[in-house]
Amino acid sequence: MKSLAPAARALHASGDVAAFNDAILALEKARAIEARIARTAEKAAAAKQASAEAFDALLIEISRKVAAGPGALTDPQVRKLLVDLAVSKTKQGLYSAQMFIDDVRKARAMLNVGEMSPEELASAKQAWEQALEVVGAGPKLPKSWAKFDTANDGEFRARLKDFRSSDELAPDFSGGEGRIFAAEGRNLALKRWYKDRLTDMPRSLEKLEVVAADVAAHPVLNRNVEVVKIHERGADWILRDFDPRTVELKAVLGSGNAGAVRARVLAELEELAKNGQLTEMLADLHKKLVKMPPSANLHWSEAKQKIVVIDMQ
Repeated sequence: MKSLAPAARALHASGDVAAFNDAILALEKARAIEARIARTAEKAAAAKQASAEAFDALLIEISRKVAAGPGALTDPQVRKLLVDLAVSKTKQGLYSAQMFIDDVRKARAMLNVGEMSPEELASAKQAWEQALEVVGAGPKLPKSWAKFDTANDGEFRARLKDFRSSDELAPDFSGGEGRIFAAEGRNLALKRWYKDRLTDMPRSLEKLEVVAADVAAHPVLNRNVEVVKIHERGADWILRDFDPRTVELKAVLGSGNAGAVRARVLAELEELAKNGQLTEMLADLHKKLVKMPPSANLHWSEAKQKIVVIDMQ
């Protein structure tokens, strides 16, 4: 391996990969190094060049985005370049998430850009996870992920790891359009849509937001119905309210106050209908509530004595 040292030093000083490869080929022909070692050295040199090019491209793109406003690292094009940098650095050899974050900070410092915002740091971490997917260095995904869009696996895995503070990837619940990923001790959960249901995601979220506003506009409904809130959105996932203590409304209609609250809400919705005040979403809520058994998307919170709307699809 000592025979490689002069060529390696020259590469480090000049960055001339072509000259390095010529030197490696000459050493191989002279039988100073084995073919296996020569190919490994060439790959390492190519990765080094790719890393330098990726770093330069990242600098240029960050400078452009910073000039346009804050939040450069959350930009999709910058995110792609972050992934490229992480991939090329990982192919060079020993590299870690912290080393990657340090390189991103170095790029920002060279441009006299301040510290990363929490959103930018999260974006950088997600880029790292995506890079691990590209090079095949990430943990094996469970079979339950097979129905998701693989293009979004890196982003979601990074968000899930941050949410759970662990590498646990298994979902807790599954439904018709996706899966729910909860975390112990938190009244929030991540919901991820299946690839073949992604086209439903925008309308599904719109319905939740509209029915939440409609419920809030009527005191009787607001006292008896709660709609889960959406706190964050990703490519194919959201972070929303989640209470593991709730149960499907249909399972408790014969006990406690669930039946009485249902009757109260139905009466109010029907009164609104008589007065011509029933919106499209409230009409949909009435449909889900009046049928027997009620929709599985309507839950009951014993603690709050409220009907909880978890979905409107």
